[in-house]
Amino acid sequence: IARTTPGKAVGFLFIPIFNFYWIFVAFRGLGKNMNETLRRYGIQYQVNEGLGGIFCILAIFSCILPGIFTWILYWVPYISFLGILVNLAVAIVLVFFFMSVKKAAIALLKQDKKGSENGGFLKSNLRQSATSADKKLRGSS
Repeated sequence: IARTTPGKAVGFLFIPIFNFYWIFVAFRGLGKNMNETLRRYGIQYQVNEGLGGIFCILAIFSCILPGIFTWILYWVPYISFLGILVNLAVAIVLVFFFMSVKKAAIALLKQDKKGSENGGFLKSNLRQSATSADKKLRGSS
């Protein structure tokens, strides 16, 4: 059960000001959804949701920081260096967050491979999703 669709997760990040809220929905939501799915299928690995939250805060801070310091303290030469450090931290946290998501996806796929004699839970969920989407389409027409 996803909080959003892939198109909305990316597209809403391009809406000014709203993207400061939406980044939390997209990135923290990805971690939460992955963890719910992992728990549902009894997989012990968990995505680090905290890294998703830290990424969101740092990303917002890296957007706001240059404007604030340029406006208030335009004469301080070290502000650009601070911006570089914040952006470096954003990149590092994002890499570790997506490494966590990748490991969770691999754990899901390994579990699916083990259960593939029953059709695998990923395939059966896709089948159920397709069937429910088909019923919705037929019911609305």
